[in-house]
This record gives sequence, C-alpha cells and structure tokens, in this order.
Amino acid sequence: MSRGTELPASASSSLGPKRQKGQKVPLWPAMLVAAAAVLTSITLKIGDPDIGQHLVVGSSIWAARAVRGIHLWSWPLYGRPEVTESWAYCAMIYPLWEHFGVWGLFLWQWATTLVGFGLLFLTGRRMGANPVLLLVVLVWCSLIYRGRGALRPESLAAVLLALELFVLETRRLGSKDRSFLLVPILWMWANANLSYLFGFLVLGAYLLDDALSRRSRAGRRATRSLAWVALASAAAAFVGPLGGIRTAANGLIGGLLGVWFCLAVTALIYGFHCPETAAPFVA
Repeated sequence: MSRGTELPASASSSLGPKRQKGQKVPLWPAMLVAAAAVLTSITLKIGDPDIGQHLVVGSSIWAARAVRGIHLWSWPLYGRPEVTESWAYCAMIYPLWEHFGVWGLFLWQWATTLVGFGLLFLTGRRMGANPVLLLVVLVWCSLIYRGRGALRPESLAAVLLALELFVLETRRLGSKDRSFLLVPILWMWANANLSYLFGFLVLGAYLLDDALSRRSRAGRRATRSLAWVALASAAAAFVGPLGGIRTAANGLIGGLLGVWFCLAVTALIYGFHCPETAAPFVA
C-alpha cells in the first residue's frame, strides 16, 4: 500500500470505535466484579453455635409479640432474669429463617454486606477517592470482615456504622445536614449489639472536628446542633423494651459517661473560641 493511500471503509470500521479523549469508562463492570468478590469472600459454612440461640430468641419475640427479660433458651437457667442485648437483630433474622430456611440466613448475610460496603463506597467517593482503587480496598477489607461478618449481630452493626459515617461525612463536606438520622441509627445499634459504643465514639470524633474547624457564627450553630443530636442519641439509647435493666446490664451508663466526656472536652476546646456556647456543657 503506497504512502498516503486511505484504508477502505470496511477495513477502518473493523478496527473498532476508538474512545474519545475525556470519555468516561463505565464503572459498573468493576463494581459487579467487586461485589461478586466480596460476596464470595464472606459466604462461608454456617458453623457459629450462637445462631441457634439467636433464632430461639427471635422465635420467642414473635410468639409473645414482646421482648422478655428472662432466660428461655436452656434448662439450667430457665426462668432466670437475662438481658437479650441483641433482641432487634434476633427479631429481624427469625422471619427470614422461618420462611426461607438456610437460604434466608444467607440472604441476610449477603444483603447486609452489600448495603454496608455500598455505603462505604458512596462515602469514599464523596470524599474524592479514586473509584477503582476504592473497590480494590473494599474487596481487600472483605477478607478481614469475613471473620465478624457471619450471621451475628455485628452484621447489622456494620450497616449502621456505614450509615452513620455516610451521614456524618456528607454533613462535613457541606451537603444537606441529616444528622437527626443519627438518633434512630444509634438507638437501633444500642438494641442490636454491644458495639454501639463505637457509634458514639465516631460521633464524638466528628463533633470534635466540627468544633475545631468551624469558626463562623453559622459554623458554631451547626456544631451546637450536632452536640444536641449526640445528647438526644444517648438519651434514646435508654429507650427499649427492657428499659433501665437492659441499659445497666449492657454498660450503657459507662458509654454515656464516655460520650459526656467527649462533649465536655469538645466544649472546653471550643470554649477558647466561643465561651458563650461552651457554657451549657461545662457548667
């Protein structure tokens, strides 16, 4: 072929379309591969003996339409007072077991994992993370999560933690403030798993960051609003079917003292910049 001779139309078309400069590559194939890898990682043989107790608790809750504060699961302790700190989780998984059997339990595991990791992906994207690198990191994290991501109350706690991070990070980046959602999130967490204290620690960390970074009048108002949300969340954690017995047995009083300490430290630091707003917390 001589120099300058043009290729036939059929030959040029066989080379395939070329991606134009600046054209975005679709991300959904990588997302599907990552989702499949995460689900494969956490899909393990059900061997945790606690799942039996959780199902019996759930069965009792649905049969009585109430959460009982007594032991009903074994003969040696039958009838004795007992706090079921994960009653919300038990009540959620039992209908899946009743209607779908083992597949219902796997459905819970897959759904909570996808929702939790999906929320983390959205949070990371809002923070400006590279989407492909973020997917790689999440798949890698699933290898660690598989140890506690089985059919345990932590599976629900993981979703609530991811949702809390999404709400707080969205607010921090200047989007619409939906921090009021933290009250039902932390209430559910306190009634599902003992790890709810981590939720208050995360909230305290964001509150401290808020106090140190917002100097304007509007910023101080937003910080004060988040502080009231923290206090409302701590108060809501006392609300439950077992009342004060549950909260005392689960160490919620200690958790509240820790949250109050975080708020007091925040207020002391914040007081150097705005003493009049710090007064209610340290008076």
